[in-house]
Amino acid sequence: MDRTPPAGVPWIWHKETFYDVAVQQSNLIYSRTQRASGNWIVASVDVCNVIETLSKFKGDGGKVEGLAGVKKIGQLGDFTVYKHPAYTSGEWIMGHKGASFLDTGYIYAPYLQLFTTSTITLDDMISRKGMGHRSGQKVVNSGMYATGTVTQSGAAF
Repeated sequence: MDRTPPAGVPWIWHKETFYDVAVQQSNLIYSRTQRASGNWIVASVDVCNVIETLSKFKGDGGKVEGLAGVKKIGQLGDFTVYKHPAYTSGEWIMGHKGASFLDTGYIYAPYLQLFTTSTITLDDMISRKGMGHRSGQKVVNSGMYATGTVTQSGAAF
């Protein structure tokens, strides 16, 4: 989707086409999987600038849950929207979260949640401790996801 409206089309009408694209992505997921439609969106901050001004968007009222990271910001029609501050600028992803393991596209299976090394003090007299985790990750059904990009081809507005 291009943020710049075509000639003669007001910005307010053009930005509403984002919802049309979201519905198309949801139906793409349904046609790929033949079992589920998209029900969540994770978007970069600049894509959320568009989403949060759409007429179908219902915000969560500015609730702050935690200090940093991905935030649930509301609903766009039937889609739950999450704002990701570090997501690639101009990009968003839609997916489906189901109630059972049969309705999944990705498996994250941690088997060592956290392990540490013993504390080591080197010749600079600074103590260090290593930390890590082990997990298995696997995309089991890539059809459960669809991505999109919002570009800016014209002048700034």
